[in-house]
Amino acid sequence: MKVPIMKVPIGQLRIGELQNVLSDEQVARIEEVFKLFEGVIQWNMTQWIDGFMRDSDSESEIRHWENIALKWIDKNGHKLQSTSAKKNLLSSILQENMKDNPIIVKVKNDNS
Repeated sequence: MKVPIMKVPIGQLRIGELQNVLSDEQVARIEEVFKLFEGVIQWNMTQWIDGFMRDSDSESEIRHWENIALKWIDKNGHKLQSTSAKKNLLSSILQENMKDNPIIVKVKNDNS
């Protein structure tokens, strides 16, 4: 299942170029958010951290995902048992956020 894809704003992400070195504190924050979505998003931890390093403003992107995580918890996503229900909730939250902050995210396919 894929979340509808919107274009990343020009300059926000440059494929192939590392933009930032993340601090230990930023990596720890990314790891905490990742734990909530592990098995729901298609990337592993290393790939996700690499993605943040490619953002032109890693700190802003980390805060963006922390806000998504807060919405996830507020909607009890962390209590859901069904992977399908988790994917649907994350897709819903991402779609809400895409209105103002276009991002690209693929929700992990059951066959992945």
